[in-house]
Amino acid sequence: MSIVQPGVAPPENRAAPDEQSGWAPWLGLAASLAAVFMQLLDSTIVNVALPSIAADLGASASQQLMTVSGYVLAFACTLITAARLGDLYGRRRVFLTAMALFVTASVACGAAVGPVWLIAARMVQGLAAGAMSAQTFALISGSFPPSRHGRVFGIYSATMASATMAGPLLGGLLIHWDLFGWGWRLIFYVNVPLGLAALTVGWLHLIDARPPGVRRLDPIGAVLSTVGLFLLIFPLIEGRERGWPPVLVAMAVASVPVLAAFVLHERRLGGRGGDPVLPLGLFADRAFTRGALLAFAFFGTMSSLVFTVALTLQYGLGFSPLRAGLTTMPWAVGTAVAAALSATVVRRIGNLVLPLGMALFAVSLVALSFEMPALGADPSPWAFVVPLLVGGSGLGLFLAPLQAAILATVRPANVGAASGLLPTVQQVGNVLGLAAIGAVFFALVDDRIDAGSVTAYLHAQQRVLWGIAALALVLGAAALGLPRRNRT
Repeated sequence: MSIVQPGVAPPENRAAPDEQSGWAPWLGLAASLAAVFMQLLDSTIVNVALPSIAADLGASASQQLMTVSGYVLAFACTLITAARLGDLYGRRRVFLTAMALFVTASVACGAAVGPVWLIAARMVQGLAAGAMSAQTFALISGSFPPSRHGRVFGIYSATMASATMAGPLLGGLLIHWDLFGWGWRLIFYVNVPLGLAALTVGWLHLIDARPPGVRRLDPIGAVLSTVGLFLLIFPLIEGRERGWPPVLVAMAVASVPVLAAFVLHERRLGGRGGDPVLPLGLFADRAFTRGALLAFAFFGTMSSLVFTVALTLQYGLGFSPLRAGLTTMPWAVGTAVAAALSATVVRRIGNLVLPLGMALFAVSLVALSFEMPALGADPSPWAFVVPLLVGGSGLGLFLAPLQAAILATVRPANVGAASGLLPTVQQVGNVLGLAAIGAVFFALVDDRIDAGSVTAYLHAQQRVLWGIAALALVLGAAALGLPRRNRT
């Protein structure tokens, strides 16, 4: 029996999903997916442009780091509050406003005349990306009847995978082409035509559902969640590069009581019949909680894997950013295709698709772990095509059904809150995974650096691949407990 998504409350003053016909829902989906693509693309595309940005704007090493981390920080800290704003003022309205702000901030990034300007514009861009992302799940699930959710969330997951993997490749191509002499600025200006098209289509075709019963924003909860996430995420992003100074350690420690105060406040407010920014009743749903934990582990693992592979290819094997992007492209292709087709597989084998996907992923990582050292210091990019395609296919078969299963038992009134919480869980998983696995990776490199950079990086990458392969099998087994159908 297949995994089924929840329904949501019918949109105000618009046709309910079951009543809609023609291209309108699909055009609304296209606008949502354009936002997903841009917000994830901009989290990775800047990495390959940092040398050019440093040379042009005179950015220091810490300013380069903040150009990347400022976006992620603003993105992650915005999500929970932005989801509640969508519940209050309409998800379509908040989404389109955030899209307009994202396009404007992209123009400001491209026009930067100094590093401080660029960092500020990137943080505004991240804030807008978070506000868009917080509406996406609810907008998509509200535009289609439950019978189509498996298919549309497969397309959603394929878009996520493509954007994540395409960042370094597209960034390398744009800088290499240097159209109009704009150089690195093109990586931001490319958002303008896509964003304007998405704004137009979204204005015409997105529905504007609001859950019943949400009356007001919870300002105390919004402040506590934002401050708590900032205190947690900022040290995790900056700690390794800065050698974990005491101030960052103190910030990370301080996040614990702040987030505890947030949970306590939300519980009391909900108990009094108020409107908490995060309904804690979400966690009473064991299926949602299990799925959220799986998403946390999955995205933390994936971000770390992409990071270490990029370092191994570029610093260990000497690949250019463009060559590294082209080498890992089969990964993105396999993920995107398998995610798009995952609904068909789910209809045939149900939840068994989840351990199957992770098994394929684990096998591909083990194959890569033995293949990379055997090929020497200058391997052909074609040598990695088969294991990367297999691994990407496994990721796609796992990611798309996981997204559907997480929301399968969420009540309509809580879909908006879940739309903000899930990306937050993913972002925290990303930074925690990078901090933990990144630290292990660099320690392994340092242990072998006397033997040469190629040997050191390949040795470290092999051990990381083995560890992530083992974790993938655990995630696949744990995912078997997710629901196959809605609760009635």
